[in-house]
Amino acid sequence: MTERRITVNEVLRFMHHDMMNQLQLVKINLDLNRIEDVEEAVQKMATHSQNFFNINRLCIPQTTEWLHTVAWRYPALQVSVTCTIEDVAKLEWDEPLEHLLEQSVQQIVEGIDPLVEQRLSLNVFSSKTDFEITFDYEGSSSATPNLELTNAELLLEDESFSQSNWHYCIYAHKEGI
Repeated sequence: MTERRITVNEVLRFMHHDMMNQLQLVKINLDLNRIEDVEEAVQKMATHSQNFFNINRLCIPQTTEWLHTVAWRYPALQVSVTCTIEDVAKLEWDEPLEHLLEQSVQQIVEGIDPLVEQRLSLNVFSSKTDFEITFDYEGSSSATPNLELTNAELLLEDESFSQSNWHYCIYAHKEGI
């Protein structure tokens, strides 16, 4: 678990390490003449890159950085981030969003069972009228959620917490953007 921000050098190192792993996978599959597996690996890399650029379109720097680095900072979790970004989020939502997401993951990680697979799925949606982040954790954590959302425009909805699953949605309606 890394509670501190990671440096640019660390980000570049993680990024290049991940890219080298993917290129090794492509090379092995080419050597074995498994063209469909090569195509799948290349498509996965392209989707990951497209997702990276789409997340940046939110224009909320702290949350964007958090979404980009959470998998590296918390390697005990298998993290998946998907997004549909049609419009920016409000800048004043940035710090409360990042704080809630970080708080959630820290609490989960403190109580995880290391013998159980831990998955975190985050889906980010932002349109001209609505904003939503869906948080889905599956695994085993003895943590009890104690979450605080500090912006009145952001709503915590559809909350469900158990030892094996945490689910919630952060929702906001964008009036007047």
